[in-house]
Amino acid sequence: DEHLKEKAAKKMASSFGDDARVAVSVFSYENEWITKGPFTTPAKAVAAVGRATFPQGSTNTADALTKALSHIKGHGSKGAKQIVYVITDGEPNNVQNTAAASAKLRKAARLAFIPVGKSAPVSRMQSWASKPTSENVFYAKDFKALKYQLKKAVNSTCNNKANEAKSKKVKVEKEKATKVTQEKNAKYKYALQCRTTVVSSNKAGVIRVGPDGGYTMTG
Repeated sequence: DEHLKEKAAKKMASSFGDDARVAVSVFSYENEWITKGPFTTPAKAVAAVGRATFPQGSTNTADALTKALSHIKGHGSKGAKQIVYVITDGEPNNVQNTAAASAKLRKAARLAFIPVGKSAPVSRMQSWASKPTSENVFYAKDFKALKYQLKKAVNSTCNNKANEAKSKKVKVEKEKATKVTQEKNAKYKYALQCRTTVVSSNKAGVIRVGPDGGYTMTG
């Protein structure tokens, strides 16, 4: 498991763009920052993960979240997009404190959880993470599956140039579809407004006005 954890963490750190700045910590009873300085490059974060040891014995998630918030407030760049990823395979020591710490952190950053294995409280993490849940909680059934879920997490939360281009394209397509729908609705509304009943001495008819201004009468 230790090898799989390290491999997955390295893959995640290397997935960020070159312009990104990263800080990585590990936690058990206490939270320990393994990257040097407030934030560092993805490449240096990968190296730091390679040197790190992964503590066991406790899951003080609330403390890790609190330390992450303090780190962002003390060292985060103004206007920068802040994202916190929590990767854990255990139940937090204190559920209530973790919920409270999550709520505070969500006000300063996007909070994503990557629960691993059966012991991780997925349903609770869904309530702690930023919304929508589908874009901020990525469950891995074991550490072999973690690598794939971390990739999904980064792709979902980090808008790199490719994702930005894709989002822009989708937005343009939606705007075009909306415009076409509005035009169709306008024509239909006009036709309804121009529809009237005429009464003659021996029959009733309906005048249907077409888009070109012509009309037909049926009765």
